[in-house]
Amino acid sequence: RVNDLYRRIYEGHEGGRYATEFRIRRANDGAERRVATRGRVLFDEEGRAVRALGALIDVTERKRAEEALRDSEELFRNLAEALPQIVWVMRAQDGVASFYNRRFRDYHGEELGPGLDQRSSRIHPDDRARALAIRNQAIAAGVPFQLDARLRRHDGAYRWHRMSCVPLRREDVVHSYIGAATDIHDMRIAEEALRE
Repeated sequence: RVNDLYRRIYEGHEGGRYATEFRIRRANDGAERRVATRGRVLFDEEGRAVRALGALIDVTERKRAEEALRDSEELFRNLAEALPQIVWVMRAQDGVASFYNRRFRDYHGEELGPGLDQRSSRIHPDDRARALAIRNQAIAAGVPFQLDARLRRHDGAYRWHRMSCVPLRREDVVHSYIGAATDIHDMRIAEEALRE
């Protein structure tokens, strides 16, 4: 692939410019490394290649970091999909959801948008002000929070859920919250029946 690229560039294709990444074996120790290269071939008046200028940069560590990030994201998504809870990730500054799992979509319906106002509209009117006050106070302080509230299902039924959210930090600044809602409706109804 790389040899074919160089052959085409030296024949004058792509205006003599190239950029690609590939693996090499380092001569001194045989280690496999990922490199990025970029350059340009200069041609004379007859179109013959006379000089090439370029750079070769070792990007192995960057590639490893990208792979580790992909692995971490895949692990999170698989875990979030395997859990029986409703799971979401929301931005701290505006509450917009950047992720929600299949259980979230199954419970609320596919049409529910990512905005906080769209999600909070599904909280029972009697629970909404208290739930949002707890959420807003915790987010302002950058701390975890937990609350119980009734959430409207896509068919209109309300069920009690315990919502737990923890902050995600980058350089000690909270940028997002990850949340999980556990259905506690049957437990709550049973507790209320015991109190009566």
